[in-house]
Amino acid sequence: MKLSLCLALLLQLILIYLEIRVLKPLKKKCLLRYYTYLQNFLTLVTSCIFAVCLAAVLVFDADLLPFARGLRYTATCGLTFAAFVYIVLLHSNPKNRIGQEDFAVSVDPWQMNLLLHVICPAVSLISFAGPERSIPMDNAIWTGIAAIPSCLYWVVYLFLSAAHLWQEPYDFSAAPDKKKNVLADILIVVSIPIAFIIISSLLWSLC
Repeated sequence: MKLSLCLALLLQLILIYLEIRVLKPLKKKCLLRYYTYLQNFLTLVTSCIFAVCLAAVLVFDADLLPFARGLRYTATCGLTFAAFVYIVLLHSNPKNRIGQEDFAVSVDPWQMNLLLHVICPAVSLISFAGPERSIPMDNAIWTGIAAIPSCLYWVVYLFLSAAHLWQEPYDFSAAPDKKKNVLADILIVVSIPIAFIIISSLLWSLC
């Protein structure tokens, strides 16, 4: 058990380092724009809380606070889903990729995309499905809580897009050189909650 907790703590520290590396140079005004940024920021916060709780368990032989494990489930759902949406729907269109314009200092956009959409989700998922499995979580209310951040984002996304209050950050349906298909975009965004439910259910089965 202690070995699993030590491995989980190590992976959380790695994840915290990677998230800071990506989010620190990010322009603050861009944080609320992309789902990926928000989910990575949520992961940073929850990993910090989880790491502190794990350290307390290891050092003081305390009980792990139940909400810490629930927060990790929530963050892992969001980050895994962000990676899924990017890889399946978005990566082929350059408009949907992270660009230099989102950062206050010079960065490698390809590296940032790799960290945000592949490496950080992979580390989070490995920790959750690996060493964290030794930590029990049986309160199914977290399956609902985990959906709240994603639901809020996409509801606001649809409202701002329908009201033409912002320039949509994502182009789901159109190829780089073709006209945007508004109907297809709407259908894809509406189907997103279904995909989230499937992914979160799969992750819950690993608890």
